[in-house]
Amino acid sequence: MILMIYTGDLMISYVRVYIIAGLILLSFNAESQNYRLEKAWETEPVFSTPESAVFDANRDQIYISNFNTFPRDLESPGFLNDIAIDEKGVIYFTDTSPKKPEASAVYAFRDGSVDTIASDPVNRSNGLLCDRRSLLAGNSRDQSLKKIDLETNEVHNVARMDTGIIDGIKNYKNEYYIVTLWEGRIYLINSDGIVKELLDVRSSNIRTADIEFIPELNLIVIPTFDYNRVIAYRIKE
Repeated sequence: MILMIYTGDLMISYVRVYIIAGLILLSFNAESQNYRLEKAWETEPVFSTPESAVFDANRDQIYISNFNTFPRDLESPGFLNDIAIDEKGVIYFTDTSPKKPEASAVYAFRDGSVDTIASDPVNRSNGLLCDRRSLLAGNSRDQSLKKIDLETNEVHNVARMDTGIIDGIKNYKNEYYIVTLWEGRIYLINSDGIVKELLDVRSSNIRTADIEFIPELNLIVIPTFDYNRVIAYRIKE
């Protein structure tokens, strides 16, 4: 597997992944299943504040966005953050606006126009996930994982999280959500809103930013922000 590093519009290097760290097992129980995380690999510190990861199955490559590199100067209304695309091609994105939380919102871009789909119940929104006809949004102001009905734009709470920035959200087996708190924690959340911790690396000063999950490999890919590495864990049952 290859990681591709981008700075702006220019790809500057490839990093081939090797297992350079020892095996770490973390026990976890969710209902009748016994889940654990097994560390698969960790890169050298070759990134510039890696924040987000996306897997390209056709090319067998993982794309990593680096927070400290930008293709051009951008003007934004606040802090344009995460993005998600549904099965109809509608693009959703969050404006986190950390300095002005009341301006935070979730938007939809369709047919050449931008519409606000959630604002009042959403403050400091970050992570997004399209899940059938709903949109999951991490709402860091009240520490809630929220679900937005894309037919009615109604907003419902899915689960309450611990204190932190709700960053990555991925679907797992269509039964659970894998959710990260940027400060260094990963959780599994079921449909009843029960939150179970999978990983806590805060004591090592490792961040868990906007993750990617690769179902075919059962692999969670974690950009670690100022740790400047990408780390991967497999979910074992």
